[in-house]
Amino acid sequence: MSRARTPVQWLLVLGYGVLWLGGVATLLARGQPPDGLSWTSPLFLVVAAAWIFGSAPRSERVPLVLAGVLGWGMELIGVRWGFPFGHYRYSQVLGPAVGGVPVAIAAAWCIVAGGARQWLASLVPDPVRQMRYGPWWAAAFVTAVDFIIDPVAAGPLGFWTWPEGGAYYGIPAVNFLGWFVTGLGWAWWVRTVPATPNRAVARIYESVVGMFTVLAVGFGLWIPALVGAAHLAIHCAVIELGMARKDFLRCADPE
Repeated sequence: MSRARTPVQWLLVLGYGVLWLGGVATLLARGQPPDGLSWTSPLFLVVAAAWIFGSAPRSERVPLVLAGVLGWGMELIGVRWGFPFGHYRYSQVLGPAVGGVPVAIAAAWCIVAGGARQWLASLVPDPVRQMRYGPWWAAAFVTAVDFIIDPVAAGPLGFWTWPEGGAYYGIPAVNFLGWFVTGLGWAWWVRTVPATPNRAVARIYESVVGMFTVLAVGFGLWIPALVGAAHLAIHCAVIELGMARKDFLRCADPE
């Protein structure tokens, strides 16, 4: 039986829903939040990360926090020295920044990590195999996500830019290598913590990627839109198969 939501959780659900729907509507209509509401973009990321963190099993929370810390730290290195994502810079859209990197970026890495952990929990349920192969699967996963998010965030939304441009919607190839390296480093760091399946975390993650996919369609970014649709379909299928396997094993061995 699922636990009843607390008032705080209900507030997160309501706030997230309003930000999701309002964000899609205003961003498609204007390309950016209305004047005076620029704070909604970073707030959306923070609320989504908080909802994932609150919904995740306790064993998942340390890997999520470490993803935020490592991801933000790597972004700080990237903005300063152009490694490992290439030379880029953030705009003011994502709110308060330290060293040129918005604080909300830590929340974004936490969200992506939540999806990656759910992917591992269902795709590679055996803890020993997770330790051996999990980091590589996780690195590939987060890199695939970047092919969806970056064209929207760095293009029409103007969250960040690469002054020198690149072949994929103005994004250089080295950026994707940076995501792979960062994802691999994080997943290797937390490889001894078995990923625990949780449908709520998976659905929240999918809704965030779903938002970027809808925006990609609205902005006419067809390759990211197709990648996003395929990513969501595969992620949902893997999660549901994993959950079905878990339920079957629980019924077969009630003790």
